[in-house]
Amino acid sequence: MKKAVFLILIFVQACEAKQDTFDQALEKECGIAFGKLDECSFKTPSYDISVAIITEDVAEDEKLISAVVIKNNSTKQTLPVTEATSMLDGDVGYISFSDINFDSVPDLAIPTSFGTPNLYLDYWVYDVQKQAYEYLGNFPQFSIDKKRKIITTRVKESAAEYQIAEWHWNKGKLERKE
Repeated sequence: MKKAVFLILIFVQACEAKQDTFDQALEKECGIAFGKLDECSFKTPSYDISVAIITEDVAEDEKLISAVVIKNNSTKQTLPVTEATSMLDGDVGYISFSDINFDSVPDLAIPTSFGTPNLYLDYWVYDVQKQAYEYLGNFPQFSIDKKRKIITTRVKESAAEYQIAEWHWNKGKLERKE
């Protein structure tokens, strides 16, 4: 009897470890910078994704980010970004492939503010049925709690004050917890 319970515990722990490894496979970030806007690629067993950021030169030291072109398997999609998103020489950021809606499918985020105390990003979630990315919105950087299935945002309002908000998914919609 003790051996059976022990074997079940080992099996459960192995399954949980395998799930954690799979979840980690859904996390990737590619660094971007003013002078380094290379295509970013990400592969999982089900998805082969590449992202290119489309820019327009505004000045010698400024680029306007006008769109994101994403290829997911055989589907190509052009995603508009928040209006007037630009990078100055010296700005750095990242392209994120994180599962923000907890459906085990990599979603997409790119920064829309640089050099400020509060990082904002445009977020898109992947709709498996439509096989397309759907714009979620422009939000402060998400902190993702997979165990509780909660997203937290933190905005610095002053030297000593922060506005912290928790968000959850309700029937496919992101809602702020009150």
